[in-house]
Amino acid sequence: MITDIATLIKTKRKEKGLTQKELAEGICAQAVISKIEKNETTPSVDLFFKLVKRLDIDMSVVSEIFELTNAIHHNRVYSDKVKQLLYMRDYENLVYVLKALDNTSMTTEELLYYDWLLAITDYMTKQVNLPETIQKLEKLLPQVKNHYFQLYLKVVSAIASIYSENHEDELALQYFESIIDDYQVSDDFRDRVTFLYSISRAYFVKGDMTNSLTYISRAIDEILEKKSIYLLGDSLLMKAYVLDETKLYEEAKKYCRNAITIFELENKELLKNMAQKLLIDIEEKI
Repeated sequence: MITDIATLIKTKRKEKGLTQKELAEGICAQAVISKIEKNETTPSVDLFFKLVKRLDIDMSVVSEIFELTNAIHHNRVYSDKVKQLLYMRDYENLVYVLKALDNTSMTTEELLYYDWLLAITDYMTKQVNLPETIQKLEKLLPQVKNHYFQLYLKVVSAIASIYSENHEDELALQYFESIIDDYQVSDDFRDRVTFLYSISRAYFVKGDMTNSLTYISRAIDEILEKKSIYLLGDSLLMKAYVLDETKLYEEAKKYCRNAITIFELENKELLKNMAQKLLIDIEEKI
């Protein structure tokens, strides 16, 4: 049985009759493949799953590598790999990982968390429509409210965010505002920041720049206080959008440039491109 990523990639590449250069084409530099196969570096989650797809590696093999088999499944739904894919909004690969999990061996809390993740990823990958997604998430609410309150907050926030993306502004803010007080006393830094970013975005979509600016400024303050970069680039870009809308162009440019720097560090190309486009748009207005 193959037990490490280096051997897996090298073996499957040779089975496919590919050179390192051919495998790397359009994905990464050939030197990166060489280092992976020599076990000198570990690929990022995103890169690993791109290689898995190109090499047509069976998910059962991936499960063994990531210790996702039934025998050693404990808490894998909470793994750093899952959290990183969610943070990077890499829903295509997140679905891939979630489908590999054996949900029959999960605890009640793990299963509810899994169902929340699956509802989000199925919606974001367009496998499930809006009404069905809302129905799935609302079905979770009574199951999590009394016993798993942090998860309850995540579910409510997800419903609100989805409504906001579909310009159901009043419904979105109704859900967000119902949990403001709970998030203010939450011990989970990442959940608090995610909430502040999400409600700011919802107010922005509605056109309420005052509240949007208030919440995104709080998010940035909390991130900097923790000396973290979690959602920092996203929050800086959100603030740049708000400042642009309020015609504070010089301030908006500053936040745009800072966001670009963070996105470069995190390898968030799509968001970096969005920030660069906004910066160009702002400069044309001055």
